[in-house]
Amino acid sequence: MDELDILNQSSGLLPLDPKYFYYLRYVSSDANIQIFIFVFSYLSIPVISLFGIIGNAMTLSVLIRHGFRKSYNIFILALAIADTLFLVGVNNIPRILLLADKFGFFYTRTESLTLYVVFIVQIGMELNGKYMSMIIPTFVAVERFVAVYFPLHLKSLITCRRARLAVSVLFVSWIPANIYFFMLMRYDYLLHPVSNTSVGYIMRSDLMLNHANVYKVISGFFFMISGPIPVIVVTAFCVAIGVKIQSIKNQRRHLKNYTTIIHFGNYVHCAGETCATLDTNPKNEHITYQQTPNTKYNCEKSSTLEHRNEKNIKFPMTRNGAVKIDQQNESVSQTTITLFSMCVVYAVIVTASSLPSIILNRNNWESDTGALVELSTQLAVCINCSSNFLIYVTMNKSFRTTLKQILSFTKNGR
Repeated sequence: MDELDILNQSSGLLPLDPKYFYYLRYVSSDANIQIFIFVFSYLSIPVISLFGIIGNAMTLSVLIRHGFRKSYNIFILALAIADTLFLVGVNNIPRILLLADKFGFFYTRTESLTLYVVFIVQIGMELNGKYMSMIIPTFVAVERFVAVYFPLHLKSLITCRRARLAVSVLFVSWIPANIYFFMLMRYDYLLHPVSNTSVGYIMRSDLMLNHANVYKVISGFFFMISGPIPVIVVTAFCVAIGVKIQSIKNQRRHLKNYTTIIHFGNYVHCAGETCATLDTNPKNEHITYQQTPNTKYNCEKSSTLEHRNEKNIKFPMTRNGAVKIDQQNESVSQTTITLFSMCVVYAVIVTASSLPSIILNRNNWESDTGALVELSTQLAVCINCSSNFLIYVTMNKSFRTTLKQILSFTKNGR
């Protein structure tokens, strides 16, 4: 008979029962489950969280350099803060000590109370950060949807002021929820019947014990609005944005089929036909390709486009006669692709992590299965909170350039 059973039988005041104590699902007689819990709690989640915290700190540095004159930068800033809150909160040090010390703080009264306060703070960071990081991608998806389908109305519909207001309201709205969840716990400093020493315990409050059905309804509501519902919304907008992106790509591919521009020395060939000879040093001149009903290919050198009701493709020229590609459309496309990719990754990870919680019966939560589902969900959310930095670095040239400048500045100490 181990210490847990002795305590359970010898103390009527302090029964170690899941009805009264938190985290008893982490106690398992199965060696494989114990290994799983140890690897996830002490290795996987902390390592991924550390990487994510560093990545989000670099993201904040880049955003500060770029400024917040774009609404999507405000959303990315809020998302980075929310991700960091969760990554710090999920690695709850007092909770780790609690599990290591048989679900109690075997310290002095002051030390145990301090650990409980830190435990509450980190639980608040975990809850608040998770809810924010689950909901903010819906703001990003809506903003990119408007940018893709209604670009002329983007600045008037989604202003920076409205973006800041939406994020502020979202952060503040979770304060009552945190207060309610804090009221579900209580702290007691009681005599341990085996060691004959006083121990600090985190237990379920009378509010939770006497109103279990209310707790199930409220927790289910918050689960839905911070999991399945945002995922459905983001997925729907991602599909719409993806359709538009593919349509734009098809249009560009269709335009490329009209003509191929190749230059040899001072000549430009349009679909096999030689255009006018270029000057050695053309200034502010353009090669214009025009397709008309009468002539299949008509190339000329001009500085303006005067033909209407015709397809005109204008190519600015550099000093050496090469075609100069306009980078503005490319940067806009990069922003859309980057944020679109972030939303897709979010939808996939959160969907995969939410399904087990939906399938699992709440009555089986305090079991080996409940522990596995909870740790797997935490790991999935950690991956989601840490992946955004990799997406920004991989897919956005402007982000990479600014990050290199920051790192080189720090390295040189200037």
